[in-house]
Amino acid sequence: MENLNDVVKKLCEFEQIGKTVAVDYSTGKSIYVNGPRYLFRGENAIYPDIRPSQYRFENDSRLSEATKREILRVMTRLRQRLQGRQQFQTVFPTPIPQTAFVDALLQHYQFPTCFIDLTSSVKVAAHFAVHGNRGGPARILVYAVDELGDSAAIVDLAKISWAIRPRRQSAYMVFVGKDGDLGQKHTKELQFNVSNSDIKAFCQSRQYVGNPEKDPASGLLNILAGYNEDN
Repeated sequence: MENLNDVVKKLCEFEQIGKTVAVDYSTGKSIYVNGPRYLFRGENAIYPDIRPSQYRFENDSRLSEATKREILRVMTRLRQRLQGRQQFQTVFPTPIPQTAFVDALLQHYQFPTCFIDLTSSVKVAAHFAVHGNRGGPARILVYAVDELGDSAAIVDLAKISWAIRPRRQSAYMVFVGKDGDLGQKHTKELQFNVSNSDIKAFCQSRQYVGNPEKDPASGLLNILAGYNEDN
């Protein structure tokens, strides 16, 4: 099994930019944009599948039904209040609900949705592969955008000017539906054992992902959800 530094060096060759077809969310028109040819996902363990958070949320016995209802209530409020604030662009789109564009942003801030997180940065993927791992196996998966686009909509969160963390993490969201699974759709997979030096280099400083406490979008979401209001 390889070490993480060698994995990152090998995968940097996949950080390619090229012309791709996209849809401008504001106009609904197809356009050509410069976008990544490959996206990455770092995982801190070797999982048998890659399911969206909505699937895990519905099957999570640790959450009470009251807690689940409250989370869904907050999401409904945020969907209503975020419409028109977003600046999304979808790459290789398939038909998805209008609210799904807002859900792409909510997924990045830990809400349960039908999206799965990817990034165009190998080093960001390395951070998430190391985060929470204390010396066990981990992996980075590579996805070809043109192949993913045959069956899923890919939303570029870096277009949202007021959300710092998605831009810092070069974040993309893949809409797969509640029961979707990206586990077998990767182009390449590289596994490695996490070392202490990996944790220090890719995780402790948060240099590749940013500090969520310094992202004004987190505060905005709290306000829009009503948590900072008197009523």
